Amino acid sequence: MLIVDGIKYKPYVPRDEKELESLAKEHFSEIFGKDVLYFDIKPELRSKAGIGSKPDGIAIVFDEPCAYIVEFELSRHPIHDHIIAQMSKFNKALKSSDT
Repeated sequence: MLIVDGIKYKPYVPRDEKELESLAKEHFSEIFGKDVLYFDIKPELRSKAGIGSKPDGIAIVFDEPCAYIVEFELSRHPIHDHIIAQMSKFNKALKSSDT
């Protein structure tokens, strides 16, 4: 249990990625801040070679200003085989002027 300012927080593990995504979208401003706008879109990002993937959404930060690709992942997913591979695909696609 975590206690912050007298509020008790209990650890919770989402059943699957869909539930994690739903919870994160519900509490997006609490997680990322009030000056962030989240777009629940899943654009297909592809490099010229056709390598790519679909993120879970896009976040626009007005303080900076910049945009972030948002991907909700469970900690039980393998880091190298799943998460880093997916981030690499996003990175390659964003370097393409077509994207």
